[in-house]
Amino acid sequence: MKIIIELERPTPKLLPDLTTKSKNYVRTFKYEYYSTYKWLSGCKKTNNLYCWPCVIFSREENVWTKYGFNDLNNFHHLKSRHEAAKNHIQCLVDLTKFGKIRIDTCLSEAFRKNIEKHNITVKNNRYILSSMIDLTCFLAQQELAFRDLAKKSMFYDEVIKAFLTKNRRIDLIYK
Repeated sequence: MKIIIELERPTPKLLPDLTTKSKNYVRTFKYEYYSTYKWLSGCKKTNNLYCWPCVIFSREENVWTKYGFNDLNNFHHLKSRHEAAKNHIQCLVDLTKFGKIRIDTCLSEAFRKNIEKHNITVKNNRYILSSMIDLTCFLAQQELAFRDLAKKSMFYDEVIKAFLTKNRRIDLIYK
C-alpha cells in the first residue's frame, strides 16, 4: 500500500475527452481540475473520475470509490457534497497521516514505554481470555457445569485449576 501512495494519484488525460451533453451545451473535463482538486484522480480504462484518498482508505462503496464519476453536468454540485462528507474528510486525514511518525512518541521516551507496557498487558489479557474460552468450550463439550448450584461453589475446581495451570505462561502473568 505504501508503494501505491508513494506513486501519487493517477491523473491521465481522459480519452476521448470526458464529455456530457446537455440541452444546449456540451461540458468537457478540463485537465486543470486535477491541480484544482488535489484529491481528484482519473482512470483511462473506465474514462471516469475517482476520489484518490477515498479509493485507498474508504470502506464505503459509492460513485467516487468504486463505480467512477462521469456526470459533468452535476460535477460541481456533487464534488462539493463529496468534499463535505465525513468519510471523505477522514480519508484525507488518513492519507496525510499515512507513514508519518507520531510526534508524541518521539518526544517522550516514557510515553513510548507506557504504550509498549500497555500493549504487553493487552496481549497477556487476550491470552488469558483465550484460555478461559478454551476452558468453557471444554466444559461445554463434556456437558459439565461451572458450579454446583446446591453447594454454591465451584463444582470442578480441580479441573479448572488443572486447565489453567497446564500452561506456565498464565502462572507467569499472574506473578
